[in-house]
Amino acid sequence: MQDESISFYAYSIFNLTRSVNKIPNLRYAHIDKQLVEWQELVPTFTNFNQETELFYSLWLEGLTDYKSVDREYKKLIKEYANKTGIAPMGVVPPNVVNISSIPWMHFEHFSSQSGANKNNLTPLITSGKY
Repeated sequence: MQDESISFYAYSIFNLTRSVNKIPNLRYAHIDKQLVEWQELVPTFTNFNQETELFYSLWLEGLTDYKSVDREYKKLIKEYANKTGIAPMGVVPPNVVNISSIPWMHFEHFSSQSGANKNNLTPLITSGKY
């Protein structure tokens, strides 16, 4: 019998990405000083390397249904589990929504604005303890 457990994080990534893609204002970006609207955003998500105690970023493309997203998510997590780079899959696509989760921490506000890129319109969604 096949394992039927689902990943809540993958489920969240799937649904958050579907929701964000329905909102045109969240699909804008600055490219070469021009405002562009992406047709679709691709979710990048963080995962934690237990051995190095560092986070790294992966992404999913072609989100058609939750079950295929869950399978691809689990495959990526396993495939890149021992990598040490911040983006082990290579160059991150430009049309992304950044999704991360720190489920062991409670917080009411989260900001990763460094001020280095003042025209960055990339959506960032971070969830805490749930």
